[in-house]
Amino acid sequence: MRVLAAVVTGYVIFAISAALLFQFTGHDPHITPGLGFGIFSVLYGIFFAGLGGYIAERIVPGTRAFPGMWVGCIIAVGALASLVAESGKGSTWSEISALALMAPAACAGGFIGRRSHWPTSHPSSSREPSPRG
Repeated sequence: MRVLAAVVTGYVIFAISAALLFQFTGHDPHITPGLGFGIFSVLYGIFFAGLGGYIAERIVPGTRAFPGMWVGCIIAVGALASLVAESGKGSTWSEISALALMAPAACAGGFIGRRSHWPTSHPSSSREPSPRG
C-alpha cells in the first residue's frame, strides 16, 4: 500500500506542477508555444518529473517495486493516451516532450532517490590500513 501511495504522490507532484504552470501562465498545452516558453515548460516538466520520481523512491526506501520507474511509466502512458486521443486535433509538443524527456526524468529521479540509500563505501573499505601498508 505504501508503494502505491509513493507512486501516486510522485505522479501528483508532476501533474499538479504542470497544471499550475499552464494555469498561471495562461498557455494552452495543446497549442504550440513560443520558443522561450516551450523550452522553459519542458525544463520545468523535466525537473518536476524527476522530483516526483525521487520523492516516490524516498517514501519507500529499499523496495523492489521501483516507484520512480512507475511514476515515469504513468507519465509515459498518459502522454501516449493523450497523443492517440488528440491525433490530428492540434499540437503534440507537450505529449512528445513528456514521452521523450519527462518520463525518463522521473525514472532518473527515482534512480537518484534509490541510489541515495546505498552505502557510500564498501564496509570492508572502512577498515584501518594494515601496518605493513
